[in-house]
Amino acid sequence: MDDNKNKLIASVFRRSMFPMIMTRTIIFLGPLLNGIIISRFLGSDSIAAYGLYIPFMFFILIIAQLFSDGIQNSCAISLGEGNVKKARKFYSSSIATVILVMVAVTAALWIFLEPIAEFLSSSKESASNFLPILEDYLKGLSFGLIFYCMIPVQIEIKFLEGNKKAVVHSVILQTIFNVVGGLLNVFYFHGGMFGMGLAESISFCISILSVIFIFKSENAIFDFKFSEVDFKVVPQVLKIGLPTAADRFYKSVQIFTVNKTLIALSPVAVAAYAGVNTMNNLFNPITIGMTACTFTLAGIFRGERDKDSLERLMSFSLKEIFKIELGVAIFAIVTAPFLVSLLVSDNNPEVFDATVTAFRIFMLYLPVYAINHVLQKYFHGINEFKLVYATSAMDNLIYICLCTILLGHFFGVIGVWSAFLISEILTFVSIMAIIYFVKRKSPFKVESYLMLPKDFDVDEKDRFENSAVSMDEIISISEAVRKFCIERGENKRNAMLIALTIEEMGRNILQWSNFNEKKNSIDIKVFFKGEWFIRIRDNTPPFNPSDWLKVHEENNATENIGIRMISKIAKELKYVSAMGMNNLTIKI
Repeated sequence: MDDNKNKLIASVFRRSMFPMIMTRTIIFLGPLLNGIIISRFLGSDSIAAYGLYIPFMFFILIIAQLFSDGIQNSCAISLGEGNVKKARKFYSSSIATVILVMVAVTAALWIFLEPIAEFLSSSKESASNFLPILEDYLKGLSFGLIFYCMIPVQIEIKFLEGNKKAVVHSVILQTIFNVVGGLLNVFYFHGGMFGMGLAESISFCISILSVIFIFKSENAIFDFKFSEVDFKVVPQVLKIGLPTAADRFYKSVQIFTVNKTLIALSPVAVAAYAGVNTMNNLFNPITIGMTACTFTLAGIFRGERDKDSLERLMSFSLKEIFKIELGVAIFAIVTAPFLVSLLVSDNNPEVFDATVTAFRIFMLYLPVYAINHVLQKYFHGINEFKLVYATSAMDNLIYICLCTILLGHFFGVIGVWSAFLISEILTFVSIMAIIYFVKRKSPFKVESYLMLPKDFDVDEKDRFENSAVSMDEIISISEAVRKFCIERGENKRNAMLIALTIEEMGRNILQWSNFNEKKNSIDIKVFFKGEWFIRIRDNTPPFNPSDWLKVHEENNATENIGIRMISKIAKELKYVSAMGMNNLTIKI
């Protein structure tokens, strides 16, 4: 049975990881394909205007990620606590705030369109050819800014609900309408850059509407309701999302520093770095998608105050992500000439060779970066904000900028490429130093990185945990729990009731959920905290005992007598389904 302990977390992590990676990859493809259409069919002035729009896009993305990360974590913690009402309040309040903020941004864009366009293009004189084109594009895009900002928010919420297909389908639909709309604009409507912006706006709108109306799950937790809006909870959401905004700022400074250093060393190196950054966008979704799973699950387990699950999550995600990213790095290094040839013409051998060399050295950083990013997203998930800001600043600002300047000065261009790996190593060593010198714990144990207070979970002597995949194992666990309760001082009757509750709920999961021993697992936790609590977690289709009783209350009362009895003797029964996990907590 101990062998089953990691099965549930591993299954939920892997099932969520691939859709998250796919979603983020498809999102990246949209702007890339848009750029290709504009470059091929609308000319150099249009693609220049599109390039100038990117800083504005980052501004909107910062707003979106402020709320998406904040909503995701706030709702995950609330669901982990079993407080669905609180989670819905976070959701509705944040959605209302996003709409108000984006209405204000859209209005400001229309009112100050010309000065905003001039600011993006540095000056009116230097961009006189394509300034009107940029203004046209911003006009078309303005109609969809609210929906654009809502997309990351809805993606995170749907993943939290366990509705991964809705996310993938809506993002694919968005990409298709974006590309088709762009081509129709070019060949049929002849709407120029205004038409391109409008086509994007329509694709954003379709993506959001499809999530809300077409791909909505029967088990959806979140629906926007005015009655649940409470703007007092929004600062908490923003506090959680703020580290992501800071991270964006750090990376902007990082790119600026690297570019400045390379300009002084070699124009060819600047071109190579542009190619490396473009190709890295193909690999970034892998890291971001995987660590997003760590972030969300950490929030859920923090809400449950489940130390054992957090430790298993940390151990599994570190191993899984390092293993995958090591494979990705090896693949990228071996196939570098082919990958570079997709973006850089070999008619310019100097730039081509420089980009291949840069890319190979650059990709060495990926496995270490994966470890650092897992730790950072875990700290973010449990709201350990000091460590989030510290690791982000060290990783994306301090070490990389210092290493770039120093190594570039002493070793030239090769030193700049090497700076990425060395800065990641320095970040990891610094995190280990914090664990050892500040927290006074061994940096070689996973438990040391959990960063949990001593009273976070019930003391080990007051809790029992195990996992099962069959009825025989459930019966064995129920007997072990009965003995545990008696040893803990509980009377025989109550100990028997607790044991029978485990047997009955476990039997229902096995009987009604299409349980598969190879894919599914039932995690059982019994603990004493003034009163006895039973927490049963599984990764099967949703099964809420309370809802089942409501549906069958008019049926024969002698049927399923076990679940009826448990519902009557339980002082409290909480059920939440999140990230494809069913969490049932029973207070006896």
